[in-house]
Amino acid sequence: MPNALVVHHDANSDPGIVGRHLVASGWTLRQHTVCSRLGDPTHDKPFPSLDDIDLLLLLGSRWSVYDTDAIGDWIADEFDLVRNADDRGIRTWGICFGAQVIAAAFGGSIEKSPSPEIGWQSVRSDHPAISAGPWFQWHGDRVVLPADATVLAT
Repeated sequence: MPNALVVHHDANSDPGIVGRHLVASGWTLRQHTVCSRLGDPTHDKPFPSLDDIDLLLLLGSRWSVYDTDAIGDWIADEFDLVRNADDRGIRTWGICFGAQVIAAAFGGSIEKSPSPEIGWQSVRSDHPAISAGPWFQWHGDRVVLPADATVLAT
């Protein structure tokens, strides 16, 4: 049975439909909560080992990666976790803040978007596994990808 390490960034995050789909598909979810108190960015335990992990799933957060005053210094440890997963060939999936973490860990950046995207949006992709949507979005930031990243959808 494959194992997924699910990283929650605050006390109210939940893997939701993604987690339910993984469990229904035979995955075991191992949970790690970065900030155990709602609104408190204190991370008081190290990230777990990636031994026996087949998927790293990074969930969303109320913060942005660039808001280091709010999130504290633990973000550097999460960047290391993501790069370690990549070195080991572990698939990594980031949702919202999790996608920001992945991009920033590999040299991309996150910036305030000129206008927020809230609601159902169309997505453009030539990749056969990515449908045009509509996809629900709720964010005010955008990712500037690392130079060597492959864009799958916009």
